[in-house]
Amino acid sequence: MPKRYLPLIVVLGIAALASVVGLALAPAEPELPNHILMPNAGGRVAFNHAQHAEDYAVACETCHHENAEARVDPKSCGSCHGVAFDKEFAAAHQDTFKDDPQACLTCHHTEFTGTSWDRDMHDMHAENMVGPEGCQTCHHDESIEPEPMACSSCHETIEKGQPVPPADSTPPLYRDAVHSVCADCHAHSDSFAPGVEGLQGCADCHEATEARAEFLESGKTELTPEEIAALSSCAACHYDPAVDEVMRGRLDAFHGQCGSCHAQVGKGPSTEEIKPSSPGEIVKQQCNQCHIR
Repeated sequence: MPKRYLPLIVVLGIAALASVVGLALAPAEPELPNHILMPNAGGRVAFNHAQHAEDYAVACETCHHENAEARVDPKSCGSCHGVAFDKEFAAAHQDTFKDDPQACLTCHHTEFTGTSWDRDMHDMHAENMVGPEGCQTCHHDESIEPEPMACSSCHETIEKGQPVPPADSTPPLYRDAVHSVCADCHAHSDSFAPGVEGLQGCADCHEATEARAEFLESGKTELTPEEIAALSSCAACHYDPAVDEVMRGRLDAFHGQCGSCHAQVGKGPSTEEIKPSSPGEIVKQQCNQCHIR
């Protein structure tokens, strides 16, 4: 081989190597499914995923909203939106998100928190804020509580990651019992309001943080066992409104997400009024735009 070609071969070799390295280091592209078949009692739904993602250029994070930015491994809708929020679903979704802290912190968004209630706070209340009843301002009388004890000695706490027990539990849940006692005393405070609708009043006692924001800012890639243990059930806070209203079930989530998008763009299923020729036909025809037998 003539030596005059050697520099050209070297240059081409370096370029080829750079191309291979560049491809190896390039961010992975999401593996987009073509169609997704969704089983349903009302008839299966054949969702054209590729058409929405590629032809309509719908950003992944628009539907896969467990994160605000595009990701190579978005979760399926059913990973969060269950048919029923029972123990089986709780166990399954914990397994799904165990290696994906960004996604799990989407819902567990005000975790790693505590309250400002400690021994000093207790002593301050005992010294300055008790009524004529003394300790029984907060604790039960001797027929129930011979000596003042911790509320959690009798009142059940919500197990980490599990659905909330019935609200009418006897005795009441620890959460409900403590909120009731505190609310009676703090009723004169304009900032205090039981429940978490709008989080009004929660910061009076709870030290809440935006867990996902802090996680992303920290540059970490995984949660410590202690941080995972701090993730509580949604129902620990979301009970007014109930957790199944905050975390929408699968049917409501799908219908709301798809329907609101089609209504906004004015195209696709359920965007045009269907004139019924008989009672109930409009519902059936609208369902048939997505559901097939």
